Amino acid sequence: MFDQPNVATWKIDSLSPQLVADIRAEWLDLAASAWEKNVYFFPWFIAASLHLRAMQDASLLRIYSGRDLIGLWVFNRDFGYAKLPVSFYRTALHPHQFLGTPLVRRGAEDEFVKAFFQWLDNSPLRQSFILLPMLSGEGPVFAAFMATRRKDGRHWIELERAERAALNPTGGAKRSITSHISKGRLRSLKRRRQKLTDLGEVSIERVGSRDELIAWLQDFMRIENQGWKKDEGTAILQNPDDIALYNALVPDAFENGNLNFFRLVVGGKPIAYALDLICDNFVYCLKCSHDRAYRKYAPGVLLEFESLIRYGNSGKEYYIDTCTAPDNTMLNELFPDRKSYVSLVFARKNPLHALQLKLIKLIKRRIG
Repeated sequence: MFDQPNVATWKIDSLSPQLVADIRAEWLDLAASAWEKNVYFFPWFIAASLHLRAMQDASLLRIYSGRDLIGLWVFNRDFGYAKLPVSFYRTALHPHQFLGTPLVRRGAEDEFVKAFFQWLDNSPLRQSFILLPMLSGEGPVFAAFMATRRKDGRHWIELERAERAALNPTGGAKRSITSHISKGRLRSLKRRRQKLTDLGEVSIERVGSRDELIAWLQDFMRIENQGWKKDEGTAILQNPDDIALYNALVPDAFENGNLNFFRLVVGGKPIAYALDLICDNFVYCLKCSHDRAYRKYAPGVLLEFESLIRYGNSGKEYYIDTCTAPDNTMLNELFPDRKSYVSLVFARKNPLHALQLKLIKLIKRRIG
């Protein structure tokens, strides 16, 4: 258990490349020691994101226990919520980040949240509340927020709660990684894979070198830009900012040992890719793409299935967050578990701000 002193301290800085570089070592140490290793707030991910709109005016809150960094939060100052002219803080997230849980040192969750709320209560009076979107709905950080707000009598709102496909550790209990999948679905997957073998040798490959990585990434983006994401305008190659993000993010994740990059190859031709960000036993499925010409074989689904088998049979208990939409029927069927996430609002401990939050809750109910 983390040794908890009586008083924690905090620092606020504008987010910048220089700041990320200056504190990279202690930031990485915090990331490695966190219970939930949310890679979306690792320093290399934030550094690659600084050119994006959501990060351009972002700030970094660091909370210390003595000399030890016990947690950090990337946030924006915002104005106007639920048709009310209020100022507030919110987690800084861009469309390629799928989890908003702050990085908190294992064992220091209660101390972090206590100091977090103290910082809020001591911030300028115009800041009414904190909005925490896409916070993990389980685990010690969520538990600390709930326990501390109960102890404080702090007003709060749960704006959203949802679940998405996941794989959770079993605590040592044995289970088949495919036992939850219907026999019909398993037959379909086997049949599609067999049909691919009629076209050539089928293999699953994992990137092994930086030179290989660059070539794979370019092909990944090319294939993605031929599919439905191009039709919807969300392919990486359609947005220069996204191109810059992935060209910086993927090599840095690889160099730090935080990347699993898989591809499905048929007859020597790659037809599907999957980008996973990893740290220890946490896996976050960032992005995937498949060749539209092979869509009748469902190559993306086959690659997800093969990757799940690999993780499940590795001998290591993984937390896998698919980072997909709650209504992704296919992944909901492939993955045995669910990860819950919530969006929470916490008011300052002040009668006026508590009243504002009650009004927001009333407005949200009326407008649905």
